[in-house]
Amino acid sequence: MCKYCGGKGVLEDKSRATITFCPHCVDARKIMQAISAAIKQAKSIGDKSTATGLTAINKFLPKYSVMAVMEAEARGFPKSFINILSHAFGVKRLL
Repeated sequence: MCKYCGGKGVLEDKSRATITFCPHCVDARKIMQAISAAIKQAKSIGDKSTATGLTAINKFLPKYSVMAVMEAEARGFPKSFINILSHAFGVKRLL
């Protein structure tokens, strides 16, 4: 069990009202499942831009993970999401 998130796979920051993946225990399979769930949720609430962005990222995974990270950066996804995506798929950042 992860000592950082208690095995939940997410970290909650109540002061900023945000939830992020736990970078200590997340793996590629969990990220792909979470992205698929987020796409479905975004479509169900009518958030086309988020659904489109996540779909574009998801189409590169798992084979082209560098392209997925680049796509996330180009679409302006949060730095925390990009860092966790990089960590889960072993993408080394140059900058």
